[in-house]
Amino acid sequence: MIDLSSHLRTLLRATLFLMAVGLVGWALVPSVRPYAAGIMLGAVGSLVNAHLLRYKIEMLGQQIAEKTQKRVGLGFVARISVALIAVMVAIKQPGVDLAATIVGLFFAQMVTLLLGMVTIFKRK
Repeated sequence: MIDLSSHLRTLLRATLFLMAVGLVGWALVPSVRPYAAGIMLGAVGSLVNAHLLRYKIEMLGQQIAEKTQKRVGLGFVARISVALIAVMVAIKQPGVDLAATIVGLFFAQMVTLLLGMVTIFKRK
């Protein structure tokens, strides 16, 4: 089985790299500042959502192992709330592009997809 924490460490590194590139772009090229800020805001929201999902998956696995009858969801409301907060910040702040923020919210999913493909190809 694949260790979830190692995937999240890789996701954290990729997000930090994106943040560094975005910060350099924001500092050096004034015309891309709203886009860089939006991508960085969305990437942070995406990373928070990935950690919320990891926490809920671990709690679900723990409850299955303990065979408790308590019903647990995967925290959809919490994760959509984080995305909505990022979108609201992008709307309220004039220096943040809304479309770039929405694109940034999909960063963790794209990195996870690529990481899964690399893992599958390594096994073969």
